[in-house]
Amino acid sequence: MRKNYALLLIFFTTICFSQNKNEIKNILESEIAKCSSMFETKSDMTAYNLDLKNNFIHTDGSWPNCGCNCDVTAKVFTNSENKHFVIKKERWSCENSYSTNLKELLPENFDINIFSKKVSKLKNTFYLNVEIPVEGNEIVAQLSLIPFGTNYNTDEEITFHYEENEKSTILEEIQTLVNIFDDVNTLDYIQTENFDLISSSDMNLINHFTSKNENTICSRKMLSEYVNDLKEIYDVYSNLENNKIVLSWNRKTSKFNIIDEMNTIKKQDFNTFIKELKFWIPKC
Repeated sequence: MRKNYALLLIFFTTICFSQNKNEIKNILESEIAKCSSMFETKSDMTAYNLDLKNNFIHTDGSWPNCGCNCDVTAKVFTNSENKHFVIKKERWSCENSYSTNLKELLPENFDINIFSKKVSKLKNTFYLNVEIPVEGNEIVAQLSLIPFGTNYNTDEEITFHYEENEKSTILEEIQTLVNIFDDVNTLDYIQTENFDLISSSDMNLINHFTSKNENTICSRKMLSEYVNDLKEIYDVYSNLENNKIVLSWNRKTSKFNIIDEMNTIKKQDFNTFIKELKFWIPKC
């Protein structure tokens, strides 16, 4: 009798486990549905990884013409009541968009002060870039700069979503100038509007860029204002106490807890910072 009961218990446990995995599979596949619908078969994708052992899925791929691509990763976390919660991040290159739903599962009072107590309040600057590993119950979140040229407007100090608003080439033109300036001090002179201290060769470049009809920097004053905006971003970013956090899933609270903080920001001067800025450039 006991043997039969044990066999029945194993049988129903197996059925419940199988049903649970099927439910998780359906959840995961629904999360990548928009991206996967761009391809006729899985073999057309650059990558497709469904790992039910770790409740994980990832897909990415590109399609002809502009070389646009989508990249989606999702993972299911389960709480102590066996309720499922999905963490997802998604990128679409031609829309220059990024999104993650991590915000709703972060600890209470999560804000920019997690990364620095002294940081000034900058909007339209930072987003939280999430790394979702295949294995384990930990994820990594990095405070990153929204790609310049995106011009995404938000009231949040940290955004969990951005997309192209209105393409601008002003910052790219400033980067071009900085890359060809002869004097490393020219950027400082522009910032303080001491144009009379700028070398003749660099001043000729500035005059050339501010006089061309097709360029968007239409005056020295405008150039100085944008350089000052960049300097403020540089100062804030360079002085972050940390830019990465490790988060661990808490089954009881159905939230992530911060278990580690780290700083991986490369130390560099203002000139180098501008030279290495990442821009969004339209595919077509």
